Amino acid sequence: MIGKPAADAPGSCVEQIRAILPVYFADPRAPYADDIGAMTCAAGINEATLGQIDDFDLRPELAQLHVPALAIVGEVDPFGTEWARETAAAIPGAKLLVVPKAGHFPWVEQGEAFFAALDELFRGAK
Repeated sequence: MIGKPAADAPGSCVEQIRAILPVYFADPRAPYADDIGAMTCAAGINEATLGQIDDFDLRPELAQLHVPALAIVGEVDPFGTEWARETAAAIPGAKLLVVPKAGHFPWVEQGEAFFAALDELFRGAK
């Protein structure tokens, strides 16, 4: 980690992240929520991201990909699983992994299943 800003630092979003972060996990009481909540925040990042999200749609280009692909999503991702399903369906030959007992951070919550799926994808790509 580069460093974490004090909660009262100008432009800090640490407190906001800590407040909303639990809903991103299958188990909101999980101890790792605090670790991720300590990540560095920069003023304006959320606003810039959310300000452009309506214009961000790569779905038309996905059909042009011809590489091994795996869309991974947590079973209880607060944003739902439909986006991952659409992504996998749009890429020729892509697979979908819905990770049980995981929210928005399946690599944290169910790391063994997540990384095993990546290993399988990469071994098959040789």
